[in-house]
Formats: sequence, structure tokens, C-alpha cells
Amino acid sequence: HIYTYIHTHAHIHIARASKMIGEVESILDQITVTPNALCMNCQGTGTSRVLPTTIPYFREVAVCFFKCDDCGFTNSEVMDTSIVQEQGIKSTLTVTSATDMNLQVIKSNTASIQLPELDFEIPHTTQRGVMSTIEGILRTALDNLKQFQEERREVDPVTAEKLDAFMAELTMYAAGIKFPFTFVLRDPAGNSHIQNPVAPLEYEHLKLSYFNRTFEENKLCGFRLRICAVTPRKWICRH
Repeated sequence: HIYTYIHTHAHIHIARASKMIGEVESILDQITVTPNALCMNCQGTGTSRVLPTTIPYFREVAVCFFKCDDCGFTNSEVMDTSIVQEQGIKSTLTVTSATDMNLQVIKSNTASIQLPELDFEIPHTTQRGVMSTIEGILRTALDNLKQFQEERREVDPVTAEKLDAFMAELTMYAAGIKFPFTFVLRDPAGNSHIQNPVAPLEYEHLKLSYFNRTFEENKLCGFRLRICAVTPRKWICRH
């Protein structure tokens, strides 16, 4: 009986190990490796790796990772593999708990984030193409604000003091101490996403709305625009 038990469970563990190896090999097969890629930090060369992955109840994205062989600079970015959507999307999450802080966020290169209670915005030009969490987004914003704060304190102590007070408030949000607050993700391209923890059901704290892009937002999304001479408020979009 002992022999049978050991023999049976050995086969189970071998089968599981084989399955895991197969899954790992499948993932490795999907990774595109580009050697001698240009480093934007030092103009040296490094290795770029791209892995396509599917986000549940969203769509497929490509996770890109780069490491420079010369200066050690690393960078990770999420590239959406979809085209620009017909309308922009605005996702409004009321963050009420630590669970909400851990919800996954995909912020495309065209998306911005607002925290209305703090009158604070993370523009599309920062944290571009990231896959993180609510907490991760806020902590990165804090790190960015802290840059050059000591130098700023010497040159403009009044502004530095105001920024210290603001960062103290933002830290309360990032640390999950102050609830509730509103986290608004707005993307003219329609390719950003906040995880719905009860999908496919609706999450009572997450509201989605769609909007038509402005002229400037169409340019941001990469459209070439030609303004109509007869009706100046209308334009034709071309990729």
C-alpha cells in the first residue's frame, strides 16, 4: 500500500512538473528578444524583451522590458496592441479599501489620471504605458515629486514647503490610510483599464463612461487632421 501511494503521487508530481515546464516553454516561445537595442539613457546598447499577454475582461497587450548592458538602465512599458478606439474612455473608481488599492491599472501613453480631492493630475506625459496598481501609481507619483526637492528647498523654500505639505497628504492616500477618494483614469484613445474585481458583474465603485475626442485629443492619438475650410469646427481624421 505504501509503495502504491508513493508510486501514484510520484506520477502526479511528475505530471504537474511536466505541465509547468510546458507552460514556461510556451511563455518563452512568445517572448521576442531584440539584442543591441538603443538605450535612451546613455545611447549605449541593451536587450529588449517583448511578451504579449491577455488582460482578463480587457484585451491583449504587449509587456516590454529593456535593460542596458552599458549603464544598467532598466525600463518596463505596456504597449497596447489594439487600434485607437472609436471613443475615449473615462474610468472613475471610488477607492474605499486596501482591496481597491491593489486593483490593476493599465495606463496607456495617452491617458491621464486625476485625484479630484487633491486637485492633482498625473498627465499623459508621465508614467507612460504602465501596468501597475492604484497604490503603485500613487507611490510612483510621490517618488517623482520628491525628485530635486532638496535643491528646490534651497532655491525656493516657500514652494518646497507647500510641496512637502501636499506630499504628506498624498502619502496618506498611497499608504491606504485615508479613504475614500476618487481615482479617475481618462484615455482619449480608449485603451486604458482599471480592473473590475467582480467581473463580469458590475462593480459598484467603478463607473465607465465614453466620450468623443476633441481636436487636440485626436492629434494626441496620432491622427493626421485636416480642418474643413467651409465648416471650421469639423475635421477629417487620417492615420
